[in-house]
Amino acid sequence: MTASKVVQISKEIEDARCKGNWKLIPELVRRYKKHNPKGEILAQTISAEASLSELSFNARRDITQQQRQRQQYQNGVRHDTYNNGDNNETPLLSPRLDAKQVKSLQLQLKSVIQMNDDATHEKEFAKIILARSFYECGEFNKALDMIQQLSFSKQDVISGYRSVLFLQAQVIKAISLELNGDIPLALECYKSIISIIKDITGAKDRVFTDWAEEGLYRASLLALKNDTDDAASTLEILRAYQRATASQPTIWRLEKRLTITRQSLKYLADTYHQGTYFCPEKESSGQAVFMIEAMRLRSIYETLLHASASFPRADQVNPVVLDYVDQVGDLIDLVPWPIADLRAFAESLGRATQKAFNSPRIMRQQFRTQIKLGEFKEAHYAFRSYLYLVGLTSQARDESRFHGEALATDNEGNNIPVPLIKTEEIRQMIKDRGATMDEQGHVQNGKSIASKRSVEKETTEDVLNVLLSAIKMLCEDLERGAEAVEMAEIAKNVFEMELKPKQEVSSCITLFGTRVYRAAGTAYGLLATQTMDPTMRPEYHEKALHYLEESLKINESWETYYQLALQRGETRDIGQAIQATSKALQLNPRHIPSWHLLVLLCTCPMQGDMQQAFKTCETALEKVQDIIVDYHENELNNIELGTRPGFDDLSQYVSLETTHSMLLNIIKGPADALESQKDVFASYNLIAVPDDAELQLDGLYNEGHERNRMVISGSLGNLSEAVPSSGAETESSSKPSTNGHSTPSDSYHSLREKKSIRPHVNGTSTTRNGKAESVQTEPIPSSHHRRLHPSLHLFRGRSLRKHKQNKGGHSSTSEDSTSRESKDSLFSSNGARASYPMQASVSSLQSLRSFNSTRSLNHGGGGSTLSSASASTQLTARCRLRQKRSTRILCNLWVLSASFFLSIGRVDEALKSVEEGENVDWTSNARLWCMLGKIRLAQNRLDWAITAFQKGLVCESNDIECRVGLAKAFEEQGTLEVAEGILELVTRGNGWNCAEAWFYLGEVYRKTERIERAKDCLLYALELEKTQPIQPFSVLPRIV
Repeated sequence: MTASKVVQISKEIEDARCKGNWKLIPELVRRYKKHNPKGEILAQTISAEASLSELSFNARRDITQQQRQRQQYQNGVRHDTYNNGDNNETPLLSPRLDAKQVKSLQLQLKSVIQMNDDATHEKEFAKIILARSFYECGEFNKALDMIQQLSFSKQDVISGYRSVLFLQAQVIKAISLELNGDIPLALECYKSIISIIKDITGAKDRVFTDWAEEGLYRASLLALKNDTDDAASTLEILRAYQRATASQPTIWRLEKRLTITRQSLKYLADTYHQGTYFCPEKESSGQAVFMIEAMRLRSIYETLLHASASFPRADQVNPVVLDYVDQVGDLIDLVPWPIADLRAFAESLGRATQKAFNSPRIMRQQFRTQIKLGEFKEAHYAFRSYLYLVGLTSQARDESRFHGEALATDNEGNNIPVPLIKTEEIRQMIKDRGATMDEQGHVQNGKSIASKRSVEKETTEDVLNVLLSAIKMLCEDLERGAEAVEMAEIAKNVFEMELKPKQEVSSCITLFGTRVYRAAGTAYGLLATQTMDPTMRPEYHEKALHYLEESLKINESWETYYQLALQRGETRDIGQAIQATSKALQLNPRHIPSWHLLVLLCTCPMQGDMQQAFKTCETALEKVQDIIVDYHENELNNIELGTRPGFDDLSQYVSLETTHSMLLNIIKGPADALESQKDVFASYNLIAVPDDAELQLDGLYNEGHERNRMVISGSLGNLSEAVPSSGAETESSSKPSTNGHSTPSDSYHSLREKKSIRPHVNGTSTTRNGKAESVQTEPIPSSHHRRLHPSLHLFRGRSLRKHKQNKGGHSSTSEDSTSRESKDSLFSSNGARASYPMQASVSSLQSLRSFNSTRSLNHGGGGSTLSSASASTQLTARCRLRQKRSTRILCNLWVLSASFFLSIGRVDEALKSVEEGENVDWTSNARLWCMLGKIRLAQNRLDWAITAFQKGLVCESNDIECRVGLAKAFEEQGTLEVAEGILELVTRGNGWNCAEAWFYLGEVYRKTERIERAKDCLLYALELEKTQPIQPFSVLPRIV
């Protein structure tokens, strides 16, 4: 009975020691001695240990965690760590005990060690507790000497409280070596702690975790400070610290954990940036592992931060929150994060505002994050808030922006006001914000309310970076020329007033000067294309050229040469534009839009040599092949569409190949041009979006209201005749689609083959048994055709009506029979289908099925650690824009094919191509309706043509081709007054440089016997025709 009680009491003692319940030890010692009088060594040892632990706890009790935290945030720096920068400090130890307080305990432990007993292990453990007593008093040499006397095997210390004592001995040894100045040996001892923790079996209770955290905390700081060359071991120590503390409550040792987590995330990012990052054990090396580890650390960092930080008082900042925000900003720039992770970053920055007041730094990082994410609406909100916080706008100024005349149009056809640029007002606003320098070079304090909106002061460089990014967003993504000009003027004046005077001390004057003036030139160039005021357009063009030339005076960059060439092309200065493009290509021969711009400039009739333009296009395609192949080899199709880095280059490559087909049509004829369309459709595979993806193309932000929806009734009703809804579902679902599909590898091999066969474009078809092998088209149901009434389509309703008439025994006209026969021949297996030049394009579009929509839209390279189903499937504004752009390109390719067929009189094939375009994008692409209108004009069906052009204007109210085509139809119909009104509206607005519009306007004037006006219009049309490229310059990116 006594033996069992001894065993039970021993277990209770073991449990109390592991959990640190030192108040239970005296009673347990009394009971243990009562039932086991021979256990004097253990009794004396644990009694001394409990007393020592109580003394140590009482000494630290007065300095509470809350007091240390309050002092830390009040001073703005941490007192127990270093910043791994200019102010590296050694972490301070907790208060030490007085030697007199532990003298009696040391005598007690020494007497235990000297006892004549066979309990060798218990004496060894008593030595560890004695070494701890020296350590708590600050006598580190004595502690080291005592630990050096230890001798026991590893098997004796792998579990239970013995493992705690063994770990305690190693921690004391490592800290003592560090404080004695033996850093290399201390680091080795600290690293051994990691292996000890891994080898311990069983549960790790409170005391074990306390000592593990104490040792790994100091090990982490020492490694970060002194072991910078061995990134692998430093990362292992930092990871071990997180593993040791992961199961603890958030508030447990909050300050120390926040310190290590902050330093760990910074070191992790630095090692990855420098190329010295090492993955954890049993993990494959790569970007994905880093992203997972960084996101986990960031999440821990944020949790600890919100648990420790409090809202700042007036006129104070929260430095630890701002440090977190800066680290998040640096982390975002390291790798191409998936959309789900970018959303997590944005949400984290939003939560950071709860611990700061009017922080421009948080708004700046939020703006940058939303730009990378592709949420331009949220980015615009963050940008406007940032401007307000740094004193570059006000509520009154924002309201006055809408008081001007509506002399410009946006990308949706809305008339927008052009703000009056008042330079003096802008310069006064910049001066009032308190960042300008006086004549003596001192920064002047702001006197306005704007200068006191935030205690934080943003540097001029940060302000300019935000302004330049915003200008790029406004020009490229939102196409708001008026607002872009306003921001460009602010950026230019900030640069001239705040940064330029620092030229002798600032090394970034060249970089920012080049970027600021280039951005101003780009903004004015965009506004010139959007304005409806013919008196202001030349002034905007002149300012655009002036600022671009100013940018070149500061630094000759290829970006500025490209922008200058594009601007000169739009102002019809073709010779100077070609020179600027050549210089841009000399500086950067891998820029695809520059090659395309050069080709377009060479196609202008004033150059007089289409053969040379064709050779230039062939050369351009050869030069950029390696770029396209590299993108494909990097498997960019597996990256989310919204963050895919090669999308812009690939879409420009498809546009360049389209220009090549158009040149072939001019030089060799439509047959060769149609043959070359095979390559274009194959290349489109690289930017194709999944066929089963939900394309939200109605608006940029998808706010619920829908613009430019198809009119289904009234005077603009669909061309097709309405039919009863019964049977529509069956017919539409059973109708096969012509969007055939191929695998991505087919496109890749086609690129390789095209690279080898250039400049020859007419490839040979594969044969089997001496016969041409035709492409079989699988019936693929179209989701939007199933949902919509058949009368909403270009051909569906009329085809159903004729089908029902024939089925019911009614006779059809020869025209209906011919139309149906040609329609059926699209899917026939006889030679008619084989002779159709677009057959290869069906194969090239197989990729639309081969893509897994969930993988391509939701799982980017590396994967996301915080992605959820709802967050992953939500498309960003950039993703929707790219989907719309990709769909429009495919639809335009079918429209181009239809124009080739129409030029050789094959109207039925042209209608087939238009129907293919209908299957892709029929509600938002005006060119599709415009081509249908041209076909109806060729058939001399003026009423049908007018309706088609009108529907195109419903899709895009500012489409020039539809307006000109509509005017032409009214002119042929004899309604000259309507045609004149339309053409005058076009020539005053965005069609001011359309030669065809001026020509038909001249024809209207001639027919109405206004000879002088007719003469002026026709002469101007001839002048414009000389500088008209084969494709408009708008197919090129506005800004780089």
